[in-house]
Amino acid sequence: EYLEFMDRCRGMEGEALQAAGRRMIQELELASHFYTPIGLLSRGFRQRVGLAGALIHDPSVIILDEPTGGLDPNQIEHIRSLIRKLASERTVLLSTHILQEVEDICERVIIIHGGEVVADQPTHELKRSESIQVVLKKDQTSIQSMHSELSAIRGIQSVMFSQQSGARTRDQSDSDSPEEITDTSELTELSSQDRLAEADADGFHPVELQFSDSPERLLPVLLEKGYTVRSYFPGRRSLQEIFQELTHKR
Repeated sequence: EYLEFMDRCRGMEGEALQAAGRRMIQELELASHFYTPIGLLSRGFRQRVGLAGALIHDPSVIILDEPTGGLDPNQIEHIRSLIRKLASERTVLLSTHILQEVEDICERVIIIHGGEVVADQPTHELKRSESIQVVLKKDQTSIQSMHSELSAIRGIQSVMFSQQSGARTRDQSDSDSPEEITDTSELTELSSQDRLAEADADGFHPVELQFSDSPERLLPVLLEKGYTVRSYFPGRRSLQEIFQELTHKR
C-alpha cells in the first residue's frame, strides 16, 4: 500500500505502477515482509521500505540522510551493500557523520563546516598525506649531502632522517639481500621495524619526506638522481583526522 501510494504521488498508474512496485520489492528484498505493517518491521527493514519509496520512480539522483543511524552491525552492512548497488546505477548523495561509512562507500567527499565547503575531493586524494616514508641510499654520499640534495628537489618541503636502530632483527644468514626498487612497479612492503633494521645493516636510510605534489611523481625523480630505493610508502590519513584538522583550525 505504501509503495502504491508513493507511485500515485508521482503520477504513475496502471501497469507501470504495478511493475515499479514489483521491481522495488525484488531489488530491496522486501518480499518476505510483504504483508507486515510497516510499524512492526525492524528498523533495518523500515529503512529499506523508505529507500523503495524514494526509488520507486527510478530517479537518477538519490539523497540519503544518515541511512544507517540506529541500525545493528548486520543491518548496517546490508544497507551499505544496497547503497553500493544503487551507486553503480545512479548518483547517490550521502549525508552522514559516520566517517568510516564514507570511507567504505563514497568515491568523493565534501566536508561542510560552518556553512562553508572546506573540502571537496575524491576520497583517495583527500586521504593522501603529504608525508612519504622512504628507505634509500646513495653510494659514497653522506647523510648531510643527501639531506641537501633531497631538500633541493622541487616539491619537497622538509627532509627528516629517522634515528637508526643499530641492530638487525633478522639473522642475515636467514635471507638473501632484499631487492632494490628500480621502477614504480617493484614497490614492496616491510614492517616499520624491518625497515629500520635493514636500513642499518645494508647502508639504507629511513627518511620522512614532506612532498607537496603527487607522491607518484617523486619516486622516478629519486631514481634519476641515483638513489637506490628499498621501500616507498606514500602516507594515508583517516577521514577522522582530516575532518578534525579542517574543522578545528577554523
